[in-house]
Amino acid sequence: MKKNLMLTAAFVALLALMNTNLFAQTKEEAGKVFNATLKLDSTDHAGALKKMVEVVGMCEKIGADADDIKKVATKAVVNWQSNIAVDFVKDKKYNEAIAAYEQTIVYATKYNDFDKKEKTQNQLLKLYALKGQEQLKADSADAAIVSFDKAISLDPTYTKAYFSKALAYKKKNDFENMQKAMDMTIELATKENDTSTVSKAKESVAGSLMVRANKAMTSKNYAQAIELANSSLTYNATKSSTYLILSLSYNATSKFDPALESAQKGLALEAKPEKQVDFYFQIAKAYEGKKDISNACENYKKVTSGANKAAANYQMATVLKCK
Repeated sequence: MKKNLMLTAAFVALLALMNTNLFAQTKEEAGKVFNATLKLDSTDHAGALKKMVEVVGMCEKIGADADDIKKVATKAVVNWQSNIAVDFVKDKKYNEAIAAYEQTIVYATKYNDFDKKEKTQNQLLKLYALKGQEQLKADSADAAIVSFDKAISLDPTYTKAYFSKALAYKKKNDFENMQKAMDMTIELATKENDTSTVSKAKESVAGSLMVRANKAMTSKNYAQAIELANSSLTYNATKSSTYLILSLSYNATSKFDPALESAQKGLALEAKPEKQVDFYFQIAKAYEGKKDISNACENYKKVTSGANKAAANYQMATVLKCK
């Protein structure tokens, strides 16, 4: 029994000695592999990256004694992976570049390289936005929306992604979601004091609402036309055409006071005489509806040209008997 205990103790001691020698050799070997991998990187980036990951693994098995090698090796892994992504971007291989950047984030997270992680996320969200733009140009609006959403997931304040996402919804004729995305664009751009983007976003929504308002008015859906035109005014109140749709729709529904107010506002914004006559016609109709014959006649007389001239003359001569 005593002899067996002595043999066991001797065996444990031998193992400890062997392990010490093995670790020393492994660290030396890790250094050799590290240097060889640096040389390999000049001819084979992908192969060198794979080998450097193995070097990191070797250092982790060795422990604190190899931390100096590990520190340099982990930095190389993250940077080399990032370089692969950059090369893909240069070749416009966006899917491959995205996958490479995502792997860069994996390595940066694993090796606690938080600065590189943040920079890579910034590059990745821009790449998602770029991919989305390419998809939008190719009429793949649904795929573009997915890409813009991925960019937004990395940075919920990325104004450009919201603006582009809104354009993708517009291409799908999904005006409700288009307006929501533009509203978010306006909110973020306002905080950033980006007046140019705010202006473009507002103009885009206002224009979209006006197209729909005009269609509703043409279809004699005056209630919807009024709702859409008024909504458009919250984004852009300087378009005379918006007030023309409102005045016409209000007159068509016998709401003469708001018709008169809308027409007068539109007239004040319209500088072209050939377009002013349309507002005089609506003003005259509103006054006629209000039984104010004098003002109705006065404004019908100002309709001296355009599509409504014959109708104005008829109202003055036959209906109102204007003097």
